[in-house]
Amino acid sequence: MKTARSTTKRFKRVRNRPERFSSFVRRIRNEKRLSLVDVSKRSALSGMHISGSYINRIERNPKLNPSAYSLKALALGLGVPVEEVLTRAIRPLTADEAEQLSFITRYRELSSQRQSLVAELIEHWHSQGSTKAQAGTLGSLAHSSTR
Repeated sequence: MKTARSTTKRFKRVRNRPERFSSFVRRIRNEKRLSLVDVSKRSALSGMHISGSYINRIERNPKLNPSAYSLKALALGLGVPVEEVLTRAIRPLTADEAEQLSFITRYRELSSQRQSLVAELIEHWHSQGSTKAQAGTLGSLAHSSTR
């Protein structure tokens, strides 16, 4: 019989297993329910084109080394920040690293006013010595106060 503790340990191991770039591309495309053609069309609409067949090759061949142009076109087609795609193409990231990267890229997309609010929350949590559990509670309060 499996205990909750053994399940948690196993989950953490899987969560921190680095995700290959090819797997990342396929996961994002599937999560957004985009076909290869959809990604190709979206990239072309943003002024950079990547073919559906090349996206398929990226997903199927982890050793493929796409150019910076192709990576930018792919990011635009997937609707993912270019920085995130470029970073993931350099080396596989664990789930924790990916979460941190996503936070940073999303933070940069915020208005300066919202960036200030996030910075104030972080400073408040840091100065209070908050635990992760307390930070979640404070985050809920902060979210409700911005509505």
